[in-house]
Amino acid sequence: MEHALSCDTVRLVAAPDRRDWERRGKHPMEGMIRAAASTDVPVLITGSKARTKAIAGQIHRRGRLGDRDLAVLDCTLPPYRFEQELFQSDPRTIGTVLLLEVGHLLPGMQLRLRARMTVEAVARPAGQVSLRAGFRRLMASSTVTLYDSVLRGTFDRDLYYRLNTFQITVGQA
Repeated sequence: MEHALSCDTVRLVAAPDRRDWERRGKHPMEGMIRAAASTDVPVLITGSKARTKAIAGQIHRRGRLGDRDLAVLDCTLPPYRFEQELFQSDPRTIGTVLLLEVGHLLPGMQLRLRARMTVEAVARPAGQVSLRAGFRRLMASSTVTLYDSVLRGTFDRDLYYRLNTFQITVGQA
């Protein structure tokens, strides 16, 4: 079965379809996805919600932790629910955490997330990339341009730079 993909459309594809895709030629986003999957650094994906989830799924599955779970956390949840999902859930099976719509995260939660990333970065053993015990990778997505939010003062500058280690911008349809 053949799937035509335009340069601004990336979607999850099943294994047989992916072989056809690779045989026909490379999608323009393929290089970015492959490069992001080969590292464990945080990835910031900007674009439409569905496309960013699809790209995050591809990065997770192609990475070294693809056999572990991908936890998708919606940052538009009320703070108590978001905090419970991120900080108190059992991390043993989770390989990657995707923060969906991170641009909508409330300022207090931005500071908690930044503090958690800072403490874990200092406390972790050398060579281990971890948000907390069990988490190996952090990805974030946003439909808004976070840099503009930083300039407006609505998004924490330090958190932005921690999340923006590897950036992928998906074109709009």
